[in-house]
Amino acid sequence: MSKKKDILKLDSSLGKVRRRYKGYAAAEEQKRKLVLYAAAGLVGLLVIMLAVWGVGTVITEIIAPEKVTATSPMEEKEMGEEDALVMLVLKLSDDHTAVENMVLTRFDPMDSRVYVAGVSPRVLCGEKTLAEHFAEGGNTQVAQALAEMVDCDRVYTVSVDYTSMRKVINIFGGVTITVPYAIKYDSPNNDRNLNVAPGTREYTGWEIARLLNYPNWNGGEQEQLYMYAMVASRIINEHLNFNEAVKLKNILNNVYDEADADITMTEFQAKTPGLLQLCAINRQLAEGSELAVIVDVWPEETDNGLEYTGENRDIMMAAFGRRYAAEE
Repeated sequence: MSKKKDILKLDSSLGKVRRRYKGYAAAEEQKRKLVLYAAAGLVGLLVIMLAVWGVGTVITEIIAPEKVTATSPMEEKEMGEEDALVMLVLKLSDDHTAVENMVLTRFDPMDSRVYVAGVSPRVLCGEKTLAEHFAEGGNTQVAQALAEMVDCDRVYTVSVDYTSMRKVINIFGGVTITVPYAIKYDSPNNDRNLNVAPGTREYTGWEIARLLNYPNWNGGEQEQLYMYAMVASRIINEHLNFNEAVKLKNILNNVYDEADADITMTEFQAKTPGLLQLCAINRQLAEGSELAVIVDVWPEETDNGLEYTGENRDIMMAAFGRRYAAEE
């Protein structure tokens, strides 16, 4: 018997993610459809509002480019759940005793997408926050808690601190991002002072590390995490374009030299066909389309703490969870 769950579906004609609900009564399904139709009319307005208001605005639908079919040797293989790679990047304190910020990603060749979301260490998973899970059991416990929350088989982890983040970004050759407003910050550590103008340009790893270290974003923690997600998505969109497995392997080895990753080379090689298919798709995308999309949802402040609930949790599960129900 199949478990009933919310399965992510991509409508390539509309260029956005939809979710197909299974196991509901017809009346409830019709009600959901009416709500979705009404919400669809607001999507365009929300996108305009994002451009006007800046990165602090929350979009509750996942906007994605038109789906592209890869023309590569990998297209012969039908991709499945085992080909997806879910990875959490943890930004640690300088002494590695605490997790400061996190970015969750799903490299999904089935959807021809990479999903990216900033995740707060204050989020409750079970009876503990992710920060408490880290303090108790390190990366492994955080990954297990997140895997249970979004319903996926495994979350791999990569840890960076301020210094290694600079080096990892420089491995990719920098990244082009948009800073929404002028920022001047005198850090307690002089080598982390910040003075940048608003606008879009290429930043080095050294500059990105300083920018993401900035604690006083107008939108608070939510905006800071959005900036983390923006950096991750831009790295993927600009640099995930290799056409040889050896190049992917070299990138992983270089990251291993600077960061703490828990994926083995054997596991990485098993994911290589899916990653190469995503690379092929990324090379063929039309100008203005992007492979990596930001899942910009924010958890709710409840009586228990900060939690993904209701629609926000549904979206996180749709983006990062299993695509097919397991057989009982």
